[in-house]
Amino acid sequence: EKPANPILVTDADGLLLDLNEAAERFTERPRAALLGKSTIEALSPRDGSRAEELFRAVREQGGHLELECAIQDTRKVLEITATPAEWQERRVVLLVGNEITKRKQAEAALRESEEKYRTLFVTMSHGVIYQDSQGVIFAANPAAQRILGMPFEQLQGRSCMDPSWATIRGDGSELPATEHPALM
Repeated sequence: EKPANPILVTDADGLLLDLNEAAERFTERPRAALLGKSTIEALSPRDGSRAEELFRAVREQGGHLELECAIQDTRKVLEITATPAEWQERRVVLLVGNEITKRKQAEAALRESEEKYRTLFVTMSHGVIYQDSQGVIFAANPAAQRILGMPFEQLQGRSCMDPSWATIRGDGSELPATEHPALM
């Protein structure tokens, strides 16, 4: 079974001595074109000077780094663990990569979605209150605060079971606290 993660072996100066097929696939270049090249040249980081500093630090003592690469005009992100080792009677650095491009894209999409949600929550004209499973308020948008005439600090931690509140149905009749939708 072939390893899925790119694995590269460099000398103390960062020149490639060996690599696996997964590294060839990641860089989209054949082994022969990579051997003897610098790690920076092989992985094509977007910020070469910063990457060189990071590689120098991990070559000396090992560690982890995250590198954004430009491979054939495609952005790829590689999480790398560097481990100093002995190989063929010489000091080398073993670089084991884990491509995290899709995870980074998902994180960016999630941040964008959260920002849209936050903007909607804050700017909508309808009052929205979030309650936990016990009916305790943990969020209220500005419209809800305006409608209820209470700042969030006064709403936070209150419960739909609070006897000082009279919860009503749409038709104006009283809604017993035990029937509150937050408790269903």
